[in-house]
Amino acid sequence: MNLVEKYKYFKKGSSSDFSAQNLSYHIFENIDFKQYFDVDKEITSFFRCDFRGSTFRNITFYKNEFDRADFISCTFIDCKFYEVNFGRSQTKDCYFYHCSFADNLYNTNTIQTSSYEDCEFNNEKILANINDCTYATCIFDSCNFDRTSADRLHFFKCKMCKINFATLHAENFTFDNCYLEDIDLGMPFVFGYFITNTSLKHVNFLYRGHRVSFQESKEHARELWSQNRYANYFNSHIILGETQKLPDILPSILNNIEKLSPFKQKIELQQIFDCIIYYMKHNVINFDCIYKIIHYLEVIYNKEKYTPEIQMIFASYTYQITYLLKTFDFDYNFYTNKSNVVSFVTFCCNTEDYDIAVNCTEKFVRSTCNKFGSPDSYVLYHSQKGSWLLTFAISPLIALAIVRMVKYSFNLNIELRIKNKLYQKLAVLLDQNLSIEDLNKITDVAVRANLIEEKENSTQLNTELGSLLDIVRNIEIGL
Repeated sequence: MNLVEKYKYFKKGSSSDFSAQNLSYHIFENIDFKQYFDVDKEITSFFRCDFRGSTFRNITFYKNEFDRADFISCTFIDCKFYEVNFGRSQTKDCYFYHCSFADNLYNTNTIQTSSYEDCEFNNEKILANINDCTYATCIFDSCNFDRTSADRLHFFKCKMCKINFATLHAENFTFDNCYLEDIDLGMPFVFGYFITNTSLKHVNFLYRGHRVSFQESKEHARELWSQNRYANYFNSHIILGETQKLPDILPSILNNIEKLSPFKQKIELQQIFDCIIYYMKHNVINFDCIYKIIHYLEVIYNKEKYTPEIQMIFASYTYQITYLLKTFDFDYNFYTNKSNVVSFVTFCCNTEDYDIAVNCTEKFVRSTCNKFGSPDSYVLYHSQKGSWLLTFAISPLIALAIVRMVKYSFNLNIELRIKNKLYQKLAVLLDQNLSIEDLNKITDVAVRANLIEEKENSTQLNTELGSLLDIVRNIEIGL
């Protein structure tokens, strides 16, 4: 059966009762159930239907019955849901685009691992179990989530007005670039949220139904320590604008986590590391703070007191953090306030000629520093004879820039290999020991042949990198 045969088009016909039917892998298009209701005065029921894999385009649902229906791996585009009874339906792995929801009924239905984009929710009274869902550029207005259970919901560029999140079990929310107006958040949960580029000016903090002042919220944050909620305590410093204190409080947090059961240790550590990585990606925690945290974890802190499983958590997350430092395009502010942090870049050379090794590597380092307006921000810290190992003490910004520049050059070489015969010849030449003049000629030929895109300073950069990679076997970055 091919893909076309697999899907069937749904036809409404004269029936209003489709209860318990298999409607999986169907296509629903251009149907207005409100028109049918206005004419027939009958509700179209899809009670206990299976919609697995179905696609809905330009559908207006009105008073439809979806109790105990299954929406699994469905796609909804330009759909409207008005006064629909979702009952105890299941929604899982679904995608909603440009859909609107208003005045619908929910009765502890489940919504899992689904995404909503450019959707609107108006006057919704949602009673559901919602987990691992993403809402991007959505609008929520006057919605009630009373007694709902929600975990790991991610809101991106959403606008929310008159929403009470304080009367439900709401854990591990993420608000990124959101606009919040007249929003209630529950104090027991708020310090478990990741909040970036989102003002809390018009947010009400509630504790057991009573409004809490900003100063009182700080007192609640301090109570997290006595409640053994160390990950939330760590995150509270970020939400309250005290990010600079993170390296100082981490040692005492880890000392107390050691006293917990292995199960609780795992949860707290994973949440702390998830917090660090999230705020790294959003340029909330700067390099100076990250450096101090990683240095403490890698150099000072004794992790052998944990079980092997917990040690693997440390190893896995510290690798993720260092990988991000090498690959992620951070905002320039990420590198500010570096204090006296110094990184080390070691070039492992293929030559025993000291002068050639030094001249080539130092020229590349100096040129890179010049690009950032810091021509003297490096020192040849150590040299080891053999196939020369040359270590430069350098600013972290320059060190990470070198990683990206060399990575860019490596990707460029791969691109050239899949081009035409002319490039195949150039690739062979690039593998040989060539002078700077030879590399300039090769680069010029490649540019004229449209094999390399001509950009500002691209010829100089490719030349310096090509000369560097001729004699350098490996580059090690020590942050």
